[in-house]
Amino acid sequence: MSFQEPLFWSDAEDATHRPYSVSEITSQVKGLLEESLPKCWVEGEISQYTHH
Repeated sequence: MSFQEPLFWSDAEDATHRPYSVSEITSQVKGLLEESLPKCWVEGEISQYTHH
């Protein structure tokens, strides 16, 4: 799967496309986020943390 390939398509095109695996979609979303967001710091909190 390439980033040029659409993630969604119209109902008329459904018969010509195969289903995507979860890992393929996750990989594409990761790539899109990494391309569109600059390096940045994120501030927040950790909830339900358990030290083992």
